[in-house]
Amino acid sequence: MMNLKNIYRFATVAIIISLAQFLMTGGCRGTFERPDERRPEEKRDTGDSSFDPMGLPSDSDIIPEKYPLLTMADTAANAKDTLNDVSSKTVDSLLEYYETYRIQLYSSNTYGPASREMGIAREVFDQAVHLDYEVPYYKVRVGDFADRKEAEAYLPAAIEAGYSNAWIVKVTINVQEVEESYDEDIPPLIDSLEVYPDNRESEDEQSQYPEDQ
Repeated sequence: MMNLKNIYRFATVAIIISLAQFLMTGGCRGTFERPDERRPEEKRDTGDSSFDPMGLPSDSDIIPEKYPLLTMADTAANAKDTLNDVSSKTVDSLLEYYETYRIQLYSSNTYGPASREMGIAREVFDQAVHLDYEVPYYKVRVGDFADRKEAEAYLPAAIEAGYSNAWIVKVTINVQEVEESYDEDIPPLIDSLEVYPDNRESEDEQSQYPEDQ
């Protein structure tokens, strides 16, 4: 009886060992091994081998003929011409000189008397009255006449107004007038510091005559 039990145990152990070997060899290989798979081959784009990048029509253009390039000399000449044009226009616009005819009424070597005389003349005449400074005199003048003929036609009115020594003068002036440079109520600094001689009034009166100037 004991022998049968031992045989049965031995046979059971042998079967278990055989199963274990089978699982470790053939069973694992059949379960985890995958059949060989072939990946699809990628198609490569070889392009058009007949395309020639150097055969474009624009490659045959001659750039200097179609798009002429300026040389350094041309650039310098153009820049100089432009600068001269701008400079001449700027100077002309700043200066704005013009010629006109005026009737001179009074002159003085000091600002105060000339300013007072200008105020009186503005109340008398229907033309513009100007205070022009020409070293060393301040000169009161009336009118802005285009030519001497117009000035001569107005001269009798100045004489009848009491300016018997009035005469016609031609002046070249700027747009800025002398009276715009000074305030009539505030005389210029040089006038307040100037030392006058005792016969100042007589000199002012004598300066009205053209032969003294």
